Amino acid sequence: MPEGVDRIYVAVMKNRAHEPGFETMFSNYLIDELNRYTEARISPTPKNADAVLDGEIIALKTRTVSSENIGEAIEKRITVSVSLSLKNKSGKIIWAAENLSGGETYRIGANMVETEHRRRQALDTLSEHLAQRALEQLTLSARVPQL
Repeated sequence: MPEGVDRIYVAVMKNRAHEPGFETMFSNYLIDELNRYTEARISPTPKNADAVLDGEIIALKTRTVSSENIGEAIEKRITVSVSLSLKNKSGKIIWAAENLSGGETYRIGANMVETEHRRRQALDTLSEHLAQRALEQLTLSARVPQL
């Protein structure tokens, strides 16, 4: 963690991707990762925090990656891009990650319910992996000496 950051408030991300619930899922995974791998404590309010982690879901796209017949997808890939910033109490950005992105592939199911279930699982996995990458970048940047 950056120096002087012991308590972090994680805001629910803004969602420009129009995927209902993804912003909450991603924010919750960020909290999980911070709890699991740092000594920082999560603050329930920004008022009591040393820093606020905020950001937005910029884009979420789905595309076919393999198909059996023309127009008959058997696998799709979801890609997500997010931007994050960590601001201290005075509002100064002390860390940022622009266009952090990742993807996850899922197979089309036998029916719409099964396909949607697999899609939601892919979104969940993708959200967790993006949160892990964000935390890696945040903790690595805190270890780099400032010149």
